[in-house]
Amino acid sequence: MGEMLTVPIQGPAVWLGSELTQSDEWIYEFTDAEIDELREVCAVVTADDPHHLDPNAFSLPCLTPRIDQFTHELDHGRGFVVLRGLPMDDGFDRHDAAVVFWLLSSRIGRLVPTVRDGTLLNHVYDRGPRQHPNDRLYTTNVGGMLHTDGVEIVGLMCLQPSLIGGASIIASSMTVYNTVLAEHPEWLPILYKRFACDWKNEGPDDSPGWYPLALYCLVDGWLSATLKTGFHRSAQRFDAVAALSDEELSCFEYLESVPERPGMMLEMSLQAGDIQLVNNYVTLHSRQPYEDDPDDPQGKRHMLRYWISRTGVSPRRVSADFQFLRDDYFGLTGSPPVLAE
Repeated sequence: MGEMLTVPIQGPAVWLGSELTQSDEWIYEFTDAEIDELREVCAVVTADDPHHLDPNAFSLPCLTPRIDQFTHELDHGRGFVVLRGLPMDDGFDRHDAAVVFWLLSSRIGRLVPTVRDGTLLNHVYDRGPRQHPNDRLYTTNVGGMLHTDGVEIVGLMCLQPSLIGGASIIASSMTVYNTVLAEHPEWLPILYKRFACDWKNEGPDDSPGWYPLALYCLVDGWLSATLKTGFHRSAQRFDAVAALSDEELSCFEYLESVPERPGMMLEMSLQAGDIQLVNNYVTLHSRQPYEDDPDDPQGKRHMLRYWISRTGVSPRRVSADFQFLRDDYFGLTGSPPVLAE
């Protein structure tokens, strides 16, 4: 266990949802000039898969400073932004929307696989009830626990909102940390302890099914979180994983309850064409359960998702475990970390 932060963290990444509901400062509206630049790119990129293209090959004199602006917000600010104003009803179809999502995400950092088979662009929609209790929830319409993904940035683009429900929910993991310090400082060592984390059947072939991960890490003054308590609980299914103590389970339950407190969460209803970008190291995310219109199969809630690594461009330093997930969540190119005996 390395260094621990024993005083409250300061800065814009520490926030309450109740403080942000009256503000739209976290929404970036595309200007007409920026929309024109995106139209020009979409007119050129006609292939179904743009991932072989160089996103930096496109001249974006209007958009480039804006990309720098919201990327700075992800690194040093609140840790999330919503990009709004793509006219899906005025010339931008779903293919164009996917091109815009690829272009902006690729200009932020390196796209990394969202699925073990190496898929970069993930389609998020209801595929029916889970066939296995360890299947990932994005294939269903159920709500989920507030959590983080292992990568640095998760991007979500709304192609079609649901008929009922499905609002995006976020909360500050930095505010959660300060709450622990204020109410349960005796649990601080648990936040930095490496626990087995379930790979949900998507780990490398030679893995034991889980990997080691702490809830928080502190490196060179950067406090980062990967709150995946549900995955730590799930890893208990493996015989080789040490049982969680009563104190650890109590801490997990507490961490899960803090973001659910009144005023902690920020809820947002994403519109068609919206792009939400979230820094997983400082922001938790989830969604409400939703219902699609059973009489309109074309109107199903449909989101696109990218995972984005900012290794080499972000100033943030993280632990070796966090860095592995930042660059190669599924262990496709390197050996995953191990938990020392």
